[in-house]
Amino acid sequence: MPHANINILPGPTIQVVPVTNPAAGQPIVYTVPAGHAQSVLGITCTLTTSSGNTGNRYPQITLETSDPYSLFANVVGDSGYLIRSQSAPFIFNSNGDLGGDGTAVPSNVQVPSEIVIPPGGTITITATNLDVADQFSAIVVETLDYIAM
Repeated sequence: MPHANINILPGPTIQVVPVTNPAAGQPIVYTVPAGHAQSVLGITCTLTTSSGNTGNRYPQITLETSDPYSLFANVVGDSGYLIRSQSAPFIFNSNGDLGGDGTAVPSNVQVPSEIVIPPGGTITITATNLDVADQFSAIVVETLDYIAM
């Protein structure tokens, strides 16, 4: 269902966008381009934690409008999603909450694909207890992209 303040044209396309790594200690912030509306199909990334500080990070995702108005927020506090290794991959997807072990097996976190983020809206990914030396990398965002009118 489209956001109340935008109209979208039919025929979305799939966009796969590599995202520049943020500075150490900073979350990932992806902004929906002007003239577009998007819904999340999947996001992959790796979090490398500072030395000796594993075992207290949980993945977190927030979808917001440019106002900002929160459309969706999820902090996964289940121990199955705890980032246990110093370099842990995780995946946000619309296909289901698949778990993971926080080490070599990616933590898979469900994101509802029916939420349409309007132009200028953001997808923010972070982790609880993010340290100034923690680093996100290998970031790819996959969306359904609509032309917004």
